[in-house]
Amino acid sequence: MEALEPSKDQFEADNADNESVGRPSSFDLTMLDGTQDGVDIVTDTERNRLLSPMKNSFPAAARVTDEDFLSESLEDTPKDPGEYRDDLMSFMDTPFMRFLVYFREYEWRQVWEEPVLFVSRSVHEELMAFFIANTPDPIFVRPILDFNSSLFNLFHLYTTMLPNNPNAHVYPLYSYPPPLRQVIEECLLFYQHTLHPYFGEEESWETSEGLCGLTYGRIMSKYVDMLYRLGSLKSQESIISERWAAGLLRNSQVEILQIILRMLLKQISAILAISGIDETVRLDRLTSVCTQTDDYFMKCFIVSRRFRSERLEVLLLKYLAEENVNWDVVEGLEEAQRVYETDERTEEDYIYRPPMYRYLQ
Repeated sequence: MEALEPSKDQFEADNADNESVGRPSSFDLTMLDGTQDGVDIVTDTERNRLLSPMKNSFPAAARVTDEDFLSESLEDTPKDPGEYRDDLMSFMDTPFMRFLVYFREYEWRQVWEEPVLFVSRSVHEELMAFFIANTPDPIFVRPILDFNSSLFNLFHLYTTMLPNNPNAHVYPLYSYPPPLRQVIEECLLFYQHTLHPYFGEEESWETSEGLCGLTYGRIMSKYVDMLYRLGSLKSQESIISERWAAGLLRNSQVEILQIILRMLLKQISAILAISGIDETVRLDRLTSVCTQTDDYFMKCFIVSRRFRSERLEVLLLKYLAEENVNWDVVEGLEEAQRVYETDERTEEDYIYRPPMYRYLQ
C-alpha cells in the first residue's frame, strides 16, 4: 500500500471542512515545532489528546519495563517505573511524534471515506460510527484502543478487511473471499451487538477469582481468530484465500463454513441467554464452544491443507441438511451442563476435565 502523503494545503483544507460542519479541527502544521513566534501554542490538554493514540499503542509492560527502549543507557541502579514512563512521555512529546499522530488522523479520515469496501457500505458505516462513538476522539477513528479490550479485537479485525488498511504494517497478509462476505458481516455485527456489550463491562483480561484459568481475552481471541483464518494468506494458518485465488474454493466448502459460523453464533446466543448461571460456568461454556469451533472445525479441519475431499464435503452437507437443529434440546443440554458444573465446581480436579464430556461419564 502506498503511503499517503497529504500536503499542507490538504491539511488546511481538511481542517476548514471540519470547522464548516461544527467539528473541532486537528492542530495546525505550525504545531510541529511546538511554538509560534516563540510562544508555546500546544496546550497540555491538546498535547495529551494528540499524543494519546501513540501512548496507548505500547503495551503497559513495554511502557514500564523496556529499559533498552526507554533509556539511552542502562544504569547500575534500576529506575523506578515512573521514571521509565517519564522517559517515554519525553520521547512522545517531540515534533516528529506529533506529526506522526496528525498523519494518522489524516489516514483514518480516508478510511471513513473509503470508496471500495469488502463489506457492504451500510455495515462499514455502522462499524465506523460504532468505533467513533466508543473512542475518546469524536471525529477520527484512530488506534487509541486498549490492547486489553473487546473493542480493540473488533477494531483490528475490521482493519484487515479494508483495501487501504492503515494498519497494513501490522496485519499485511489478508484477503477475504467475496463468497464469505455475508456471513463475515453477520459475525462482525454479532460481535458489535452481542459480544461487545457482554465483554465491554470488563476493563481487562485479568482472570477473576475462581475462573479456573479462563479469561475474557481468550474467548474474544478465539472468536476473532476464526474470522482471521478466512482471510489469512499465511498458508500455515489457512488456505481458504489461497483456494479462492486459485479458483479452487468449492461451493460446498463455502456452505460448510457458513453453517459452522452461524451455528456458533446461535450457540453463543443460547449460552448468553441462560439466566441464573454462574458467570464462571458461562465463561467455561463460551470458551469451550469457541475453542471447539476454532481448533477442531476450522483450524484442523475445514481450513486445513489436508482437507481436500469433495466427497466428504458433500456427505457432511447432506448430514447437516437432514434436519434443523432443535434448539430446545440444545438449551436443555446447556441447562443440564450448568447444573452439573455448578455441583462439581468445588472438586479439586475440575479444571482438568473437558467440560463438554462431564455429563457423559
